[in-house]
Order: sequence, then C-alpha cells, then structure tokens
Amino acid sequence: MTTSDIVSAAKLSEEGKTLAASEPGPTRFVQLLESRGLFKDAIQFLTHGLPIEVSIRWGCTVMRELLGEEELRASTEALEAAERWLETPGDEARWRAKSAAEKSGMSLPPDLIAMAAFFSGASVTPVDTPPTAPPIYVANRMAANAIQLAVLSRHPEKAPERYRRALQIGRQVVKPNPK
Repeated sequence: MTTSDIVSAAKLSEEGKTLAASEPGPTRFVQLLESRGLFKDAIQFLTHGLPIEVSIRWGCTVMRELLGEEELRASTEALEAAERWLETPGDEARWRAKSAAEKSGMSLPPDLIAMAAFFSGASVTPVDTPPTAPPIYVANRMAANAIQLAVLSRHPEKAPERYRRALQIGRQVVKPNPK
C-alpha cells in the first residue's frame, strides 16, 4: 500500500490528508504527523498500514505500559485473550477474545484490542452458519481506538507525551531492538 492508499483507508483529518498530498513515504509521513501533533492521525495511519497482527501486538504492549493497575485488572481477561490470539491465531482464539471483551463490558481499551483480534478473521459468524466477512478495516480501527483510549485514559494533561510514547512503542514493535 502507498501512503495515499493508507491515508484513504485510515480516514485521517483534513490536515493529515493535506500533509499526505506531497506523497512522503510512510516513515516520513508518520514523522510529519507526529511533529505537527497529529497523534491520532499517526496512530490511525500506522494501524492501517501495518499487518493487523502487528497493530494488535502494538495495542497489547501499549495497554501493558500505559494503563493503570485498576484498568488492567478490570479487563485482564480481554487483554490476555488478545495476547493468546497473537500466540496462536485462529478462530477458536478469536471467539475467546470476543467473549472475554463482552464479559468485561466492552468499556475499556483492552476490550477493543480483543475485539480487533476477533474482527481480524475471515468471518464474524459462528462456524455452523454462512460466513460473513467483517467490515473492511474494522479490526484496524478498533486497534487504533484502543491505543488512543489507552493514551487518554490516564493523565489526559500529559496526552502529547503519552501519544509520543505510544508511537515509540509502535516503532519498537515494528522494528525490535536486536539483543
């Protein structure tokens, strides 16, 4: 996908779209968005440009670092279900992620990341029924929204700093540091 393709899929702000008009490469475009404080656009762009598994891994990592203990406790099952799906992708793990998200109330960022795992599959209907594809990009949008909610859920006055940390985590997930 080109920068233009990803921008179209991610439904960026008008300012983000304007920055994309010069067709910078994806890495440069994320840098431009971040330097202008367009953090939501940067997260949307990345989650739509990366393979969904990578976006969900990024989201899980952000949850572990940026959420408070109370939020993590309240939705541990959903977060762990998403992480299990990453370890062993497949329909059984997807449906477990959906069940865990629904059980915890669908109200916290880990619930959204678990639902992103669920919507990453080929069908959202049970095995015994005709397959129905999920809406296009819904898993990507859920991953992006989960990351954004995790950023804003605590210390909203520190949102720019927390957005930068979330984007840094994203870069580390995409290109892990060699050990």
